[in-house]
Amino acid sequence: MKATLGAACFLAFVAAVTCQKALFRCPPADQLLPCVCSNQRLPAEIRCESVDGLDVIQKSLANKWSVPVPWLNLSNSNLPALTPGSFANISAERLIINGSNLRFVSDNAFVGAVSLQYLALTDDRLHEVPTEALKKVPRLKTLSLAGNLLSKLDKSSFAGVSNLRFLVLSDNRISTLEPGVFSTKVRAINIARNRLSSFNGSVRHLTSLDWLYAGGNELQSITGELDGLLNLKTLDLSANQLTSVDGALKDLRALQTLSLAYNWIEKIDNIFSSLTHLQYVNLSNNHISTIPERSFRNLTEIQKLDLSGNFISELGTGLNYLKRLTTLNLSRNSLTGVRLEEIKWLKDLEELDLSRNQIATVDGMFSHHVSKIHNLRLSDNLLKNIHSGIHFLHDLSRLDISYNSLETLDKRDLTKNRRLQRLDMTGNPWQCDHSLVRVLQDLDTRMVRIQGRPVCFPPPDGQ
Repeated sequence: MKATLGAACFLAFVAAVTCQKALFRCPPADQLLPCVCSNQRLPAEIRCESVDGLDVIQKSLANKWSVPVPWLNLSNSNLPALTPGSFANISAERLIINGSNLRFVSDNAFVGAVSLQYLALTDDRLHEVPTEALKKVPRLKTLSLAGNLLSKLDKSSFAGVSNLRFLVLSDNRISTLEPGVFSTKVRAINIARNRLSSFNGSVRHLTSLDWLYAGGNELQSITGELDGLLNLKTLDLSANQLTSVDGALKDLRALQTLSLAYNWIEKIDNIFSSLTHLQYVNLSNNHISTIPERSFRNLTEIQKLDLSGNFISELGTGLNYLKRLTTLNLSRNSLTGVRLEEIKWLKDLEELDLSRNQIATVDGMFSHHVSKIHNLRLSDNLLKNIHSGIHFLHDLSRLDISYNSLETLDKRDLTKNRRLQRLDMTGNPWQCDHSLVRVLQDLDTRMVRIQGRPVCFPPPDGQ
């Protein structure tokens, strides 16, 4: 199966948007063989699997109901061709043909499919968009051709499919998009994991576009390609070959979610200046080494920021504008420490990941200013002691200090973290001195779940 879980979730969402629940009831099982009907999900679904030929399905399902089938799922079967009138006598709102060796779709395959609003021809062998067939589906709003062998889309590919709003083209071999291929009415495009080196002007000024997923391609530049996307809310350009996005995001004033993960970006100076509604930003696994002071100045709505897997050696004060930030991932960088002035304004921070850095100490006043943190990861660093570094994290429930150079804990180190529930101590050279034993005794009394506890101090009975 080529289609990913993300694509499946996306399709489930748009299916809910495009169709209303039908008044449909499953008939007795013996009337549908070899297909089965399930009411476990609403609306009901008829599933036909491992069927050899469309004629078997037609014989089983034709002219059985006065209302459309809510879901018709034909999977893992042998259906190499959809001939004229394939579904003329099987009315369905949503039709899925998945992993069934589909290679050819007749121009009249969907004649009579007047109720069809959602069509997925996925993980099959189609080399081109069945344009003429799609024109015969007047109510079609959602189309997925994910996991096929498409290589090029031109102006005529979706011509005449006037109601199309959600389009999934992921996991194909598309290397070329012609300008004008997408309707200005389309709301979502998923073209992830193809072979695109350029958008070629194909998505400019799509003023109705809310979601654009183009991760896993070969994009090297997006300069001018996103102009006019005034209502775009989600943009995924992860796993491409981008070295810079300077000026390319200037029109995306409604953007809320942005992923530029797994690219080659080195600088983030002013790329976010107009993106005042951003809430989630993923910049992980790039080549970023510094955070300029004003990079995030206008991003006061950000709640989650992922900078993991970069080359950042110090934070500076660039993050202090993010006063609504709740989740910050700085793992797999080159940090040697986190100073108070670098994060003192992140007062809503709840989750902080500093794992896999080179941190040797934790600022003693650090926790006083970010006291809402409940999940702190400090694993795979160079810590030799904690001291008072986390004293004021009164909401701390999970602490990971695994794989450091800790030999003992001071008896006062964790006494104020009364809400602590889980502690990971794995991979440290613990010495079972009196101080460490007292800490462990206190944690056991508080019923804190300890992973990787020193072998010299086994858990009490019952744990």
